[in-house]
Amino acid sequence: MSPTHRSIVVLGEAGVGKTCFLDMFVNGHHFIRHDGNWMFPSPGFASTQRQLTIDSNPYLITMLDLSLTPMRTQEEGFRSDIFEKQLLDSHGVVFLYDVTDKRSYDLITEHAYTLTYLSRRSETYAGKPWPSGRQRFGCVLVGNKADITAKHPEKREVSKGKAGEWASMHGWKSYEVSCYVREELEEVVRGLVESSKKAERRDAEDLQISVEERWREVEGWDMWGKRIEPWGEFEGVGGKEGGEKVERKIEGKKDKKKDKKGLGVSFSKLRDALPRIRVKNKAPTQ
Repeated sequence: MSPTHRSIVVLGEAGVGKTCFLDMFVNGHHFIRHDGNWMFPSPGFASTQRQLTIDSNPYLITMLDLSLTPMRTQEEGFRSDIFEKQLLDSHGVVFLYDVTDKRSYDLITEHAYTLTYLSRRSETYAGKPWPSGRQRFGCVLVGNKADITAKHPEKREVSKGKAGEWASMHGWKSYEVSCYVREELEEVVRGLVESSKKAERRDAEDLQISVEERWREVEGWDMWGKRIEPWGEFEGVGGKEGGEKVERKIEGKKDKKKDKKGLGVSFSKLRDALPRIRVKNKAPTQ
């Protein structure tokens, strides 16, 4: 069985442990040299890909880390289109913050989510708007450096409950990890793959609902039960074949309307041609 590919972006401010997260998950240790070509890494550089089995299914995970610091500090030379391209093509995003740094958490919850959402596609490959406004993406909220707070609780600035509440509000899972423990990072990635699959299912369901709504329009009724005129162009999940079926359905309904109209006229002429019959009132029976 060939593995299913999943592209993941680890997003967070500088210093929260993004590269450590990538290094430990992919290679099992830190401080690794990477080059920019993840498809064909040069000799002496480590790969950013790793195969992981999830629910007995193989997945090829490609991981990339992006820093939000340029966005916050507005450093010279920062280009937002780099972020948009990476976030556009990813299946899921790890929102990574430092549990000992509230600012890193605020940057995630106040800016990173909006940036990611606006970077997603607004239309399907067929050129139709996504029913939800943007293409959904998988996501998990992850607090790093839990090992520090375990030894020094006074250094914690972001409570686990607060982070969990924010993630739950968006329908995501939240974790607290140490980037020195590979098993914890694997659990995060499994949760993100699950989230990405859920996002894809919801998008597919939305598109199906959209198709069903258009079928109601073809039938001549809107979603509120009001009579409307059928429309003639359809391009949805069914593609060209689906569109042709709908067109045939529309033409058939038009023909029925013509038949009904013609039948109505013939009855009208027949009624006018018939002699007027008047029934005289009979005298009451004695």
